[in-house]
Amino acid sequence: MSKNKVTILGNGLVGSAIAETFIDNNFEVKSLGSKDLDLLDSAETKRFISKVGKDEVLIFAAGLSGGISFNLENPYELFSKNLAMINNFISAAANNKIEKVINIVPACVYPANLNERARVENLWQGPMEKSSLPYSTAKMAGLVGIESVRKQLGLQWSNLIVTNVYGPHKKIQSKQMHVIPALIEKIRLGKSNGDKSVQILGDGTPVREFLYSRDLGDAVKSFIEKDLWGIPTLNIAGSEAISILELAKLIASELAYRGEILVEKSSNNGTSIKLLDDSIFRKSGWVPKVQLKSGIKLIQSDE
Repeated sequence: MSKNKVTILGNGLVGSAIAETFIDNNFEVKSLGSKDLDLLDSAETKRFISKVGKDEVLIFAAGLSGGISFNLENPYELFSKNLAMINNFISAAANNKIEKVINIVPACVYPANLNERARVENLWQGPMEKSSLPYSTAKMAGLVGIESVRKQLGLQWSNLIVTNVYGPHKKIQSKQMHVIPALIEKIRLGKSNGDKSVQILGDGTPVREFLYSRDLGDAVKSFIEKDLWGIPTLNIAGSEAISILELAKLIASELAYRGEILVEKSSNNGTSIKLLDDSIFRKSGWVPKVQLKSGIKLIQSDE
């Protein structure tokens, strides 16, 4: 029997973690970043997809993303590039009748302020968060495209909607950082400068959950191994819920920063509660292994 073959498009935090998980479990893996394949180029994308084997699982984990500041300053770039990438990908994969596709989707596609754990049934029940709307709209278009191909062509294509992912990260511009690396950088700088306090963005009240990147890789592998292709869209949640202020205090504790964590009276909070209900997926036996405190320790040891 030949090895299981997986091709992953996108080699950022998410794509890299998925690739590493499959490599560690003896899958035959191809992992491509933007330098290997320009998904903004439809012709190049078509040429590559035409060479993908029918026995391969194709995973889309590519995209341009950032934190709240980056979202607010680059709305058109986030919308146009993410929409072009997913559209080029879906078109090429559908034309070549790729049998099995997984699309990694961010949780911001859910309506803002649900005030409860989001279920797939909640999609379209309200407007998405304004600060990330251009990005979310492009990602929602991808979700709809995947389900449309599935219905019309009968292919085994699925969306995995994923909560906030964190893990070992490469150095990137601060405005492109998501909340955990951004807080680590800010608090680490405050400590090195001897600052008596560090101010975080927003008032600290939003509640989030976080999933360690290798746990996401394990979840994607579990989806494939447990043959869950009959489900069009699934949630993958994190290990625990925490407010942004409590998260900042946890990181400060791990960094041995003794100063005060200050908040601001600001509208830059994003969605007040962003949590996912992944009870359907967990019935298959998957659960995240890395708790938040342990994950932050892992990031520190990796850097």
